[in-house]
Amino acid sequence: MVEHLILLEEKLLIECNKDCNTCKQLNGRTDDKGYPFGYECMKYGDSVFLEQFGDSKVFKTKKDLSKEDIIE
Repeated sequence: MVEHLILLEEKLLIECNKDCNTCKQLNGRTDDKGYPFGYECMKYGDSVFLEQFGDSKVFKTKKDLSKEDIIE
């Protein structure tokens, strides 16, 4: 798995190139009846769309998320 730290619009982001179909950190989310409605990356704590599974994904770092909470 290749991860890169990138500075984009003054935000520290992490790029993940791993295929979500084979990743053990992917969590499927379901509604109260058991129907799937979304997926979440447990490693980065953010949602992932089915169309992005094979592509590169960009996540905010935890450091960025804590900065935003302080600003708001």
